[in-house]
Amino acid sequence: METATLHTVFAVALSVAYVLLFSLWIKWYREIRLFKNILKGTKGESLEPILIQHFQDMERIATLVSSLERRISKLESKAQRAVSSVGVVRYNAFQEIGGEQSFALALQNELRDGVVINCITGRESVRFFCKPIENGKCEVGLTPEEEAAIELARKWTHPEPSG
Repeated sequence: METATLHTVFAVALSVAYVLLFSLWIKWYREIRLFKNILKGTKGESLEPILIQHFQDMERIATLVSSLERRISKLESKAQRAVSSVGVVRYNAFQEIGGEQSFALALQNELRDGVVINCITGRESVRFFCKPIENGKCEVGLTPEEEAAIELARKWTHPEPSG
């Protein structure tokens, strides 16, 4: 091949490369301009401080959520052991005393642990008895009224708040 032909081929290749490079530069410039327009707020201010604040807020919220999850877990654990069900049975302990002045009161948590309190009212005395409940059972002998109070507590559902 002749030198002139080589120069022509080289010039054409260089021109094609220049056109491709120029078209890529135009495309890049348009994308940069579009990106800059996207990062401007409605009043023309930069969105960079807004985005930085947003990410800082997201980190703070993630920390807060983690803290709240730990607190909720602790509260749920405590709530299981708090009194959550009640059963009361009123009765006449003695035939000569009416009005169902005696009562058996069962207080239990979600784990069915708690106590049953029996108050026996007589003409001249009042006696209280307290027996432990573990997993819904009592190792000490129960009266029928105490058993009924424990059963009521087992079936008890939380009343809806009035209002």
